[in-house]
Amino acid sequence: RGPGKTVCPSEAARALAGFEGEWRARMGGVHAAAVDAMLARGEVAVSWRGRSLAGRDGPYSIGRPR
Repeated sequence: RGPGKTVCPSEAARALAGFEGEWRARMGGVHAAAVDAMLARGEVAVSWRGRSLAGRDGPYSIGRPR
């Protein structure tokens, strides 16, 4: 997505699983990659309803850091 846009973790899992894939099985990997790895390196930011989050503690969206 473009600058200022976010993606839901389930959208990322669905993209990884493909059209017929079981996306729920991919959620753990998406959470680990987005929060545990990419967030720690400053490659992504997580937010919920427009508010920045320090980490994954409930629902969140993935975006580019500002």
